[in-house]
Amino acid sequence: MNICILIPGFIKSYKHLEYINKLINNLEFDNVYVFGHIFKFLIKPNEKKNNIDYNNKDTCIDTDKLKLFTSYSFVDDDYKKFDDEGYDNRIYSQWYNIKKSYELYLEFSEKNNIKCEFFIRLRSEIKIKNINLFKYYIKDSYET
Repeated sequence: MNICILIPGFIKSYKHLEYINKLINNLEFDNVYVFGHIFKFLIKPNEKKNNIDYNNKDTCIDTDKLKLFTSYSFVDDDYKKFDDEGYDNRIYSQWYNIKKSYELYLEFSEKNNIKCEFFIRLRSEIKIKNINLFKYYIKDSYET
């Protein structure tokens, strides 16, 4: 079975990406592909959403540390925290970034003639303590 993992949005720590990479390497499926439409800068793991600086240029992503991703793209530099009517863009942005991550999968899938049977949306700072339970949920969800 081929698995597609979508990790959109913020990267909060390279250590978390390393953890996810180890997690993926223990998944015992045919192939696991990871796609993400992400911001170009890191935010602190405990950063409150109202304190995020979307114009942050000081903590740019180190692309050498994104080896986990099969393919990734960056959120546009002109991202606005609020839409034209003053509503918070984060909810829309979350779903938009998932969509853009999925489009990366579609491009890769078409180009490489692969299909994934199972899709997972993860946060970049996820910690899954029981890998066997995680594998079980994937298999059980797919087989039932």
